[in-house]
Amino acid sequence: MDIQIILTKAVESRQGNKPKFDEGHVLMTLLNISELQPVGRMLLMKKIGLSEASMKTLLKRLRELDLIQTDPIGGNTLTEKGQSLVFHLKNLFSIKNVVLKSLGWDSIMLVIKKGAEIVREVPILSLRDEIIRLGVEKVLICVYTKEEKIEIPPKTEEMSLKGLLEEIKENCSNCQPDDLILFLVPSDAHLAYSVLAYILKVLKEW
Repeated sequence: MDIQIILTKAVESRQGNKPKFDEGHVLMTLLNISELQPVGRMLLMKKIGLSEASMKTLLKRLRELDLIQTDPIGGNTLTEKGQSLVFHLKNLFSIKNVVLKSLGWDSIMLVIKKGAEIVREVPILSLRDEIIRLGVEKVLICVYTKEEKIEIPPKTEEMSLKGLLEEIKENCSNCQPDDLILFLVPSDAHLAYSVLAYILKVLKEW
């Protein structure tokens, strides 16, 4: 079962009731369990920012998908299937807090591995609008080219943007050709993971 199918099943409406969590919360929960396991529900609630009822529902759905197991005393841990999924997921992206001094942005830098193809298939303004629709206030969309340069589509004016491009490049020590690089404001982890879920969905549809 791939990541997109799991995300869809985890957040589906049941009996006409839509859960009060989204794909971003699902990704955050799986990654937090991976880092903290065994981990209790109360700590996950604080980390993810969900109510107790919503977290109970989310954990139940992850158990139904055979991604986690819950010990009443020890807490939640990933199953073998869950570990495989998280390992695959971690190879798809990286995320860190970055201050872009050139723009005065306190942002999250989200890098989607081999995600640059999305800007060749989706009009850049449409992509930006969809990301904003998720709740992001500001977004800068960049591509790490095969020549190991930073491009800001649809057109990069290297002279006027030289300082910004150099600053982005400095933060791209682990970037690879054809990576998609997003800078998101506000610096909110849930928003970043919601954007990641959206990008993965679009890439999967091709």
